[in-house]
Amino acid sequence: MSSCLVTEKVQVPEEVNFPPSVVSAPDAFELGTSLDQIVTFDLATDGPQLELPIIVRDPNVDQELVYEVWVDFTGTNLGARIQEATPISAMGVLERSLTVRIPATELAPSEGAAQRSACRKVEVLVTSEFAGGNVRVPAEPADIAQAVWWVRVIDTESDDTQVTLDQCP
Repeated sequence: MSSCLVTEKVQVPEEVNFPPSVVSAPDAFELGTSLDQIVTFDLATDGPQLELPIIVRDPNVDQELVYEVWVDFTGTNLGARIQEATPISAMGVLERSLTVRIPATELAPSEGAAQRSACRKVEVLVTSEFAGGNVRVPAEPADIAQAVWWVRVIDTESDDTQVTLDQCP
């Protein structure tokens, strides 16, 4: 039996943590949910939730990621986070498919509002880890991706389909 004794310091290259990125899934354009489209969600006919198919790209293929979903965040309203850090499993591949689901109740105007239509800003934040106690901040600087959709929420049942830009956050 032989053995080896290392007498010099061995340099092990440190793995670079590349930030993730978010792009629309290939079928998002046909579904009307691509990042480059204004999404329309009809409270009367589109079901219990808005579904946004995305692809998360991360060169660190063995790294676990997490994502959060925010609706109408303006800088101080921490209640705009509708989904806390949710894991995205490491899959050993560059691209990870994911469908983000936003309940219709999170998109609808508040109870008693004069209108049933609204403009909503939906954000998805992806990182390897959020900093403890710091909302929307990654544990490692610049290790974050953000995707933003503008959602035109209408209600064809109540014939409220007009959404103006002044309704957008």
